[in-house]
Amino acid sequence: ICLEQDYNRISNNISLYPHMQCTNIARPCCTGVLGDCLLTSRDDCRRRRGIFHPRAHLCSQVDCIQSVCGMLEFFVVRVPDQVYRFWTVIFIHAGLIHLLITIIFQYTIMRPLEKLAGCIRVMIIYIVSGFVGSLASALFLRDSIQVGPGGGQLAILACYLSELFLGWRSLKRPWIPFFKIIVCLFLLLTVGLLPLVDNYSQCFGFLIGFMLNMIVFPDVNFRKNVRRLVVVTASLAITIALFIVLIVLFYTVPFKCKSCTLFSCPFGKICGNEKPDLI
Repeated sequence: ICLEQDYNRISNNISLYPHMQCTNIARPCCTGVLGDCLLTSRDDCRRRRGIFHPRAHLCSQVDCIQSVCGMLEFFVVRVPDQVYRFWTVIFIHAGLIHLLITIIFQYTIMRPLEKLAGCIRVMIIYIVSGFVGSLASALFLRDSIQVGPGGGQLAILACYLSELFLGWRSLKRPWIPFFKIIVCLFLLLTVGLLPLVDNYSQCFGFLIGFMLNMIVFPDVNFRKNVRRLVVVTASLAITIALFIVLIVLFYTVPFKCKSCTLFSCPFGKICGNEKPDLI
């Protein structure tokens, strides 16, 4: 801010003119989920919903990506390495409606499976599938925000579907539970079309859940030891291979796919309201 001088009170001698006095009120302001930095005032930074650094003068003096990410500090300065976010995102929801859907799902669908198979087995399927689903979402939609346990939820439905197919002949009316599972799949995939919820996470979670069901429930599915060993080995190999492929693609082959967003959110105007440039 530069103060304007009152030249009417000063004589015509130019040598008596005082120097212009300017005060620099611009400070680094970190905005957006990508860690962008700009020099601006405190009020403008607050309007942008950014993080203001009053003690710094240049953007090179602050670590915006660390300020935006928060939580634990990076192991390497200015290198984002918060891998644990693939796991913590499972417990974050996009509003009360999304949270209510999760509560209803866990009480009506997930709770009977825990009573049947035990909480440890269900927890392994739920957490691992959610982790892989979040990884797939970050790979295909790098600049989008994704939250929720969609991958874990569809993994639970994959377990039900797998057990239904294996015991199809022993059921009198197998089409009734099959129809219920399909309706649940349709509803969750419809929710995945909304902003902040991703269908890539749900689809990959469904695939991993189907494989993990063969691994953690082998005694229920097959009776012969040889066949059981083959199925468990094949499922474990596919799960590990898929996880390695996603990790390698995420860290070594970054790419942007504009058309990939249509699968997760075909409504461009609605998804545009996510505003990734703001915190």
